[in-house]
Amino acid sequence: MMIYIYLSSRQVKLSVVAGSAMSSEEAAQTVFARIERPMRKYLRITRRQPWHSRDSVLPHLLLSLKHSLSARAFLEPFLTAV
Repeated sequence: MMIYIYLSSRQVKLSVVAGSAMSSEEAAQTVFARIERPMRKYLRITRRQPWHSRDSVLPHLLLSLKHSLSARAFLEPFLTAV
């Protein structure tokens, strides 16, 4: 079984071994590894990097994946004015 996640113009393929599912933590770390650099760049440009560390973004991503939230719902805290 393959799970496809679309990030920007890139397609990330997460493989799941038949009979075992990827844990939410593993999925969050895999997705975060792909979005970390562009996200840090955006936060640096908008001068919001001090408020959003890796330690705060990863649990938020995990929560978003567990509850099947949309990408917009995940990004909302980073897009709103401080």
